[in-house]
Amino acid sequence: MTSSYAEIHGVMLAGGVVALAVAFGIGLFVAGRVTKPVVQMQAIARQMSEGDFTVRAPIRSPDEIGSLGRALNGLAARLREKVHDLGHEQAKATAILDGMIEGVIAVDGRDVILLMNERARSMFGLDATRGERKPFLEVIRNAELHEVFRESRAAGEGSVSHRELRLASPIERRVQVNAVPLRLAADEVGVVMVLHDVTELRRLEQVRTEFVANVSHELRTPLTAIQGYLETLLSGALEERENARRFLDIVFRHTERLGRLLNDLTDLSNIEMGRVSLKLAPTRLDEVVDAVLAIMSPKAASGRVTLQSPERFYRVDKARSRELGGTGLGLAIVKHLVFAHGGQLRIESEPGRGTTVRVTLPVPTSPCKPFPEATVA
Repeated sequence: MTSSYAEIHGVMLAGGVVALAVAFGIGLFVAGRVTKPVVQMQAIARQMSEGDFTVRAPIRSPDEIGSLGRALNGLAARLREKVHDLGHEQAKATAILDGMIEGVIAVDGRDVILLMNERARSMFGLDATRGERKPFLEVIRNAELHEVFRESRAAGEGSVSHRELRLASPIERRVQVNAVPLRLAADEVGVVMVLHDVTELRRLEQVRTEFVANVSHELRTPLTAIQGYLETLLSGALEERENARRFLDIVFRHTERLGRLLNDLTDLSNIEMGRVSLKLAPTRLDEVVDAVLAIMSPKAASGRVTLQSPERFYRVDKARSRELGGTGLGLAIVKHLVFAHGGQLRIESEPGRGTTVRVTLPVPTSPCKPFPEATVA
């Protein structure tokens, strides 16, 4: 009996050990099946947090772990699409800003440059590696622009600060700046500045001012002479036949010059407004040159022809120009006509030796091909 109990006890003990081993093995297997996917999910989530949205979780079962993997994969796909769309929109915004003729600079509340387009960088002589994410006051070394920046930030939302300033580097420019505050957060105010290069505009304004002054002078000169001689005639000089005829001849010549001046002004105005069209046709250049020589040779022989500048309203020596009766607008009109023919006008002047005017006109590739209509501008 005792031996039977011992045998039974031994069998039960052995069975318990086997059962425990089996249970332990099953537990390890189940734990591995559960924890391994969880560890994989954790690794994938870490990669996604670092910006890699191409990773995918393996789906091996339809249970909760599989559902979690599918959800994680869907999230990765959506995030990847959003990042792609965001990058595309940012590239478009950068292309638009870099395509603008105005310079744009955006600065945050810590005086760090958030954005600087290509035009702004070129105005300050900066390459693509400099500018953004750098301190504004260090990158842009211009005291006037710093002052505009501070004024705009202090002025508050809704205000616009204007200033025209001079940039000396890399080339001298006149720049008009408009600056507005930029609300980035409840407690952070930045500034957006738009810079417009007005160098050419200011130069043209100066040219216009000088042109108007020259026009006024050139109109006033013959009018003053006409008025003076007419007053002399009305004061009794009409009775002196010889003097009266001489005075009237002078008045007539001044009237003619005034008419030529007004005609040239009208022609130049129409040309520059694009109101004059040319119907180009093949022309024998030798015939044109012969005609010009026939007209100009007598004047050139006496040394009375002098061309010095293509500037409009430039006249030679005042006494001689009065005698010749030129208006000073000839070369300006010629320049537009030459350009309308697709040609070039070049003037080379050497003090003490004279001036050479070179007109270059294109040669048609086919004499039978009709010429297009050209607008003089």
